[in-house]
Amino acid sequence: MITVGIVGATGYAGGELVRLLLGHPNVKLAGLYGRNRDNQPIETSHPHLSGSGLVIDQAIPEADAIFTALPHGVAAGMAADIVARGSALLDIGPDFRLHDPADYPTWYKFDHPAPELLAQAVYGLPELHRREMRDAAARTPTVIGLPGCYPTA
Repeated sequence: MITVGIVGATGYAGGELVRLLLGHPNVKLAGLYGRNRDNQPIETSHPHLSGSGLVIDQAIPEADAIFTALPHGVAAGMAADIVARGSALLDIGPDFRLHDPADYPTWYKFDHPAPELLAQAVYGLPELHRREMRDAAARTPTVIGLPGCYPTA
């Protein structure tokens, strides 16, 4: 059983991730994080998750893995703290998709605040990078930048 936390659980992608992981037999949701949300039931943001008993807090959960589902640049600012605690980081946003920090202002309109993590980040499209993802999971810190909807469509 792996424990998972979701940072950005109040947005669309975060809510879908909660829905999917609630039904996963090998995952235990350790906690949900949402800005300016403290002790708020998840159904306030996602009515379809009523009855789950999950609550959104303002603290990043302690977990084996943390998914971040945040606007451009926000996850990168939190990444160093997340991986320093020993959690694997899986970013649903664009913050760890590219390896060169100089590319971020061009493509995503922000300067990357954690360029030291970019070199070890793996692009998490398993059809192309399954071995690299497996290798990344075996080392610390584990940082995986998940692809967006266009590359996976």
